Amino acid sequence: MIILRVACNNLFMFKNFEVDFTYDRKSNHFLSENDKLFIGSNIRVRKNLIIMGANASGKTTFGKLLCLIFNFIYGNDLSNNSFDFSSAIYDRDEDSNLEVEFVVDGKAYLLRVCFRNNGLWSEEVYKQRIYKYYDIQTLREKLKSNDPITTYKRGKTLFNIGYKSYAFSSEKELIDLRLKIGFLFSFSERPLNSSTYLGELNFKLINDLLPKIDNSVATVNRLIAVGEDTKTPATKSYLIIFNNNESVTVPEGDLSHCDERLSHGTREAIDFLSAFDTLSKRNSFFFYFDERLSHMHSELEAYFIYQAFSRKLPDSQVFFTTHNTELLDLNAPITTFLFFRRNDEGFNEVVYPSKVFRKNIRDLRTHYENDYFGVLPDYSVLDGILEENIHV
Repeated sequence: MIILRVACNNLFMFKNFEVDFTYDRKSNHFLSENDKLFIGSNIRVRKNLIIMGANASGKTTFGKLLCLIFNFIYGNDLSNNSFDFSSAIYDRDEDSNLEVEFVVDGKAYLLRVCFRNNGLWSEEVYKQRIYKYYDIQTLREKLKSNDPITTYKRGKTLFNIGYKSYAFSSEKELIDLRLKIGFLFSFSERPLNSSTYLGELNFKLINDLLPKIDNSVATVNRLIAVGEDTKTPATKSYLIIFNNNESVTVPEGDLSHCDERLSHGTREAIDFLSAFDTLSKRNSFFFYFDERLSHMHSELEAYFIYQAFSRKLPDSQVFFTTHNTELLDLNAPITTFLFFRRNDEGFNEVVYPSKVFRKNIRDLRTHYENDYFGVLPDYSVLDGILEENIHV
């Protein structure tokens, strides 16, 4: 599944918000080779993305919004999600609207949703096969001119389905899309949200890489219960052995039990390697990692992100959020970067550096750090407050 565009209103701190992942410029960079929807397509879309911005600029809440969208399309009840959808509504006296364009197997879908009075109020889904000669404008015109393949209006059906999709829970064609869609969202303060079972660690990958990342680690051994099949063990538990012969058990893959022994960076590396193994094997997959590499050395964070971009399969999207401005020096096209900021009304909005500069620039980091894009907050107002309080 490839997301082309997301628009919403009255959700989180997003008001009349829109982000378009498509772009029209050509790029010869190898990371852009798979940005075409498919071979021969005239439509280019950001499949590798680094999202940057100050605190409270919307990076994490945008990830939550996308997570809600994927769970909605998956037919899940958003009231039972790891976060209650009703808490995402900004003004409960107003409608909340959501519009998503996405592509699966050469077909584009447009999902339009309205939430009102504690649940889904209306829903429409449009579909259009994509031909090679289509540009993004043609595709969008076709989508909007088609009749919807399914609709839901609570005022006519007289029942409240709650915060759940009617279309993706009842229309066989849309239900079948779930078999072709995978997603994984990783947030620092929330449980992993994924359509994919991640119980099996690639122990060769972990054993080969973890001692190089944390030189106190000697090896990682899978724990196998007595009488268990050694080829396909059911347990997700393993043992990390250190060079001083001490060890720590990770029960059922839950690293939260190892807080006192493992550093933040080591735990982040294990989480990432598990997700990375899935990413390199699953196509039509969406991956959102929200500041989950922040405790690593900046060079290691850049290395992992670059490897994720290079090794993912063609029909997948990989999004990272970060505060690490050194990533702006990464050997990547300018379309790889997206900036978030808060406007004067306090709502989040997006800035496209690729629209500010029509070609790659060597000093993108300098422009960002000097707030050329107007995305960094102005803390000079704090000077007067501190000065006043210091002299009280």
